[in-house]
Amino acid sequence: MRSNLAEDSFAMQASPSKARAVALESHSWSLVLDWLSTLYQPSPIPAFERNAFTLQALQSLMGENIAAERLRSLVHEAQLEELTTNSGNQDTTSAQNNNTDHHDNLRRISATTDDSWTTLLYEVQSCLPPPSRAALDSISDAAVLAGCCSSSSSSLCPSAAPSQNTVLQGLQSHITNLPVQTFRLETQLASIDGLISTLQGEIKRIQSTRSHKRSQSQSRPQRRNESAQSRSGGGGGSLSSSSPPRTPTTVSKMIFPNDDADDDDDEDDDGQDNDGYHAALHAETVQHQRETKQLALKCAEYTDRIATLERHASPSSSSSTTPTTATANVNADQPTLSDVAEKQVLVAQKRKQLDHLKRRILAFHNLPPDLDASRAEVQRAQADLERLKNKRDDLFAQLAS
Repeated sequence: MRSNLAEDSFAMQASPSKARAVALESHSWSLVLDWLSTLYQPSPIPAFERNAFTLQALQSLMGENIAAERLRSLVHEAQLEELTTNSGNQDTTSAQNNNTDHHDNLRRISATTDDSWTTLLYEVQSCLPPPSRAALDSISDAAVLAGCCSSSSSSLCPSAAPSQNTVLQGLQSHITNLPVQTFRLETQLASIDGLISTLQGEIKRIQSTRSHKRSQSQSRPQRRNESAQSRSGGGGGSLSSSSPPRTPTTVSKMIFPNDDADDDDDEDDDGQDNDGYHAALHAETVQHQRETKQLALKCAEYTDRIATLERHASPSSSSSTTPTTATANVNADQPTLSDVAEKQVLVAQKRKQLDHLKRRILAFHNLPPDLDASRAEVQRAQADLERLKNKRDDLFAQLAS
């Protein structure tokens, strides 16, 4: 037994959720036992088996019993208030005929207690016929359901009854306001439904964005491996018979976040994925910088080799005095770097001429197609220019004077 208790205490310490469940169950049992003790008082509580099913059944019975007692007390208070108000109105009516009797009745009613009003209520109910009793019960139930009755003891005093609203008047006003309240509640429900639909749309959009990003992160290593293989396999273009120097081109293996996770991961997993993605992006950036430096060195080396080959090729071509016809035709067909440079200079000159002609054409854009009309337009524009120049000179002269 002691070993079992020790094991249970150790399990509760190791599992906070289990300890919380045990504490909640003990609190529920204490509430149920208090209710049973008040229900069976002064007798003791009968023995019964304590398990989860029994606790649930007792809790449901306790809730229904408490709700029924509360409803019964509210109905009783509503009936008492209605009878108090009616008796106050009757006393007020009789006081209009006899002022002395009115003051005596007010003093008598104000001196009564709650017990006397309860006794009066039972006496009136016993004297009422069945239809009137049913009407009184229906009015009381409606007042309780509508929330029109007041449980304060001040409502039982009829001294201020002539200016105070009765239960019937409050019930009438409440029934009149029911459509307005219903409309307000329907408007609130519609706005809540709109907010829920908006939130669901945002959740779907976020989930689609996450799935799209994860698919991109899955396809990124494959594209990188393919590009690395294409660079390593097809980068050996020979400019001469000798192979180019080999430079170490290492392709670092990218470390991406776990792409096999489900869409229902929590925020901690998302933070770890973002950290892994940023680390992988940093490693990829460093690798690109390293490869850029290596390519720059290789370009400089290839440029030096081309210049060396051109220097070696120029004296050999000048020293050969008897080339064959086939060799001469082959050398004539192959362009050299100097030819390419001359062509580039010519292309640049042609482009400058073309830009100059385009600007001249734009200058004649608004002129008419007839030659004489165009000349007349130009002369008119020159006359306007001269007139404006003269006006400017006159203005400067006036300013100087």
